[in-house]
Amino acid sequence: MQTTHWQSVRTSLRPLVRRIAPLFIIAASAGLAGCAATVEPAVAVPVNYYEYPYTYYDGHVVYYVQGHWYYPHRDRWYHYRRVPPDLARRSTYYYHRAPYGRGGGPPPGVRVR
Repeated sequence: MQTTHWQSVRTSLRPLVRRIAPLFIIAASAGLAGCAATVEPAVAVPVNYYEYPYTYYDGHVVYYVQGHWYYPHRDRWYHYRRVPPDLARRSTYYYHRAPYGRGGGPPPGVRVR
């Protein structure tokens, strides 16, 4: 029986496929098991972000504004499109700060003439 061109190609590629297949499997599983966070630039800066709860994550302050986590970095704001599991667990544990004041003026309860 005579071998066709495709049979010879298939036979010659078989050892190569056996060597490369594990690499594809590892690459695919690494993509699934990789970082669960997806960060993208925020469309707009959260308004009055200092009035919202915050916590520290990955070396910087993140603000929980209207159900989303935002953080400033250099001159831009970013938000987590897919929140990392560790930060998602903190959605019920964060800090509240007093409303930001610009200062000036007398302390509360002091009358000014």
